[in-house]
Amino acid sequence: MDFIDLKNIYKDKNYHKVVLLYESLKPSERTLDDELYYGLSISSLGNYKEAVNIFEKLSINHPTVTHYFNWSINLVLDRQVTKGIQVYTDMMQIHTEKGYELSDTYLKLYFTNSLIDVKETELAKKNLYELKSTMKYHQFADVHFSYMHGLPLFSDFMHAVKRFVSILNPEDAKTFIEDFSISIEKTHLKKLNNIYVNLTGQDIPEKSIPLQKKTVKKLSLAGTIILYIIISPIIILYGINIFYKKSKKCLLNIIQKDNHH
Repeated sequence: MDFIDLKNIYKDKNYHKVVLLYESLKPSERTLDDELYYGLSISSLGNYKEAVNIFEKLSINHPTVTHYFNWSINLVLDRQVTKGIQVYTDMMQIHTEKGYELSDTYLKLYFTNSLIDVKETELAKKNLYELKSTMKYHQFADVHFSYMHGLPLFSDFMHAVKRFVSILNPEDAKTFIEDFSISIEKTHLKKLNNIYVNLTGQDIPEKSIPLQKKTVKKLSLAGTIILYIIISPIIILYGINIFYKKSKKCLLNIIQKDNHH
């Protein structure tokens, strides 16, 4: 049988075709990648229970971060949240022991997205705050930096935050936005601010947004003091030098006049 590239068919989001082609293969013809993309397609079609069975089998027979991660995600989406968290914890142990091309931050973000999907608000909120403590240092990282360090883009993180806010009741959403916005640059808050405006009729309060404004003022003051400390001796030395040259010139003029007389 001719080679079938299920990976590219899956990437084209033709999930039904992946399933049909996979099931047309004899068991002896199926590769490990075929099983992976078959499981991912089954999940993408919303059949989470079947996807759980596929990834559980893959994880037991081939314990990799990828298999465990997809097993945990589908458990959560199948409303088996407690077991999903346990499998996710087991996955992180494999991640620590064997390593993986994606960071634990990246994996946690996408696991959190599954929690948001099933409206597990408390767990999702806890994860978002933990992610924020890491992601706030990468607010202006470019795609290359993020890719090289296995990190999600900050825009992807903020998209998850926006999705989380959308499942909260208005009062909880308002409170969350005010608190969560602290230490996040204004440039990343436009969408959250739009939600806040729809909820309250006004922008996110200044005290909630930028710590950076106060920080900039403090840095400016500190910078001014440091600059003054550095420059002052130079200015004094320069003044002494000018004074010395002028005094020397005056003295020479007096001597020349005396000699002339």
